[in-house]
Amino acid sequence: MLFKLIINIFIVYGIWQFIKLLTSVNKTQEKFRQKMDDMGREQDTRSTVSSKKKGEGDGEYIDYEEIK
Repeated sequence: MLFKLIINIFIVYGIWQFIKLLTSVNKTQEKFRQKMDDMGREQDTRSTVSSKKKGEGDGEYIDYEEIK
């Protein structure tokens, strides 16, 4: 009887720890996804700002040539 109780306590504890693990992984994934979205938005704003600056008449584009 006592042995079954101890086994059941360990099983419940194991399930509880597994649930905690899953929730922490889910939170971490959500934070990562949010940071990636923020970085993407920042990249988009940088590219639109830099493309506007290029179109304002900076001059003629000269191709890069490697000098040997």
